[in-house]
Amino acid sequence: MEAASEGILIVEADGRIRSANAAAERILGFARSQLVGLEAAQVVPGVLASPESCGVLERVAVKNLEGAEAECHVSWFRRRGVADAPTIVFLQSAPPLAAPEPASSCAAQGPVELDAEAFARLENEILQVTGFGEIALAQLPSESEARIDLERLTRAAARAALLCRQAAPVAPRMAGAPLGLNAFIGEFEQRLLALLEPGTDLMVRTDGTAGSVAADSGLLEQSLLSLVLQGLESVPEPRLIRLTTSPGRIEVTLGLRGAPNPGWRRVLGDLHATKVVRWLAAQGATLEQDVADNRSGLRFRIHLMPHADSTQDDGSSAAEVA
Repeated sequence: MEAASEGILIVEADGRIRSANAAAERILGFARSQLVGLEAAQVVPGVLASPESCGVLERVAVKNLEGAEAECHVSWFRRRGVADAPTIVFLQSAPPLAAPEPASSCAAQGPVELDAEAFARLENEILQVTGFGEIALAQLPSESEARIDLERLTRAAARAALLCRQAAPVAPRMAGAPLGLNAFIGEFEQRLLALLEPGTDLMVRTDGTAGSVAADSGLLEQSLLSLVLQGLESVPEPRLIRLTTSPGRIEVTLGLRGAPNPGWRRVLGDLHATKVVRWLAAQGATLEQDVADNRSGLRFRIHLMPHADSTQDDGSSAAEVA
């Protein structure tokens, strides 16, 4: 964080700045450690007043202790639905504005819209926080009181990066090389474990005959993460996630841990997956959605196109990991 060229502020829920890196102090015109403890609204106005969990402001007037102003590009994110979640604020010095053209030749400017490039830039900024958090966690002793907060921060940053991908326009990408289902699920398991809150269990069962499919691994991962993280919001605790593979299919079950297997009924329409359906359709895949009769769980089945050259076992045998 200290070595980053971009300014980063971590702001507590009460509006006070918890920490700032050297780049933020330089951009804002503050001496070392002067930002800590100040009201963020006095330094970077407008950000904390927004009800949105993330956003971008192209030009914001920021002030130092002497009242001198400078303009910055500002973006931020905070974890949605958590009252005491900190806000991460990113700062970049804005270049001077060009001299205005005569009024007769100026076109009316509408509101700034976030295009795919802007979402990608915001996602990269958020991923910096994830990287800093992982580096810091690796250096913290296991008994440190800061570990829980830092783990929450890195999970929130990872989820925020996923939200950027969900919100950005997605160009259809047809699958090329074959994707081994069991190898993909093994990598996806590690990705998902890094995002889950403590107390949510994950069980994976792979079928040695699952083989390969024609799918884009990035879009498929994005689709599964969206289904799981959005679906968990409607499942009571304690939660259990089951991931299984079979030839040409991935099944995800979200349910109440320890509860008997409920009856299921098909959902007609898109329960949690309006955009996921489009991502999968771009790869020739389809989605089925079921809901438990007692509303305590969800089940998703993704049917994928078998790869033309998928004629042999991918080397994995059926295994279950709790």
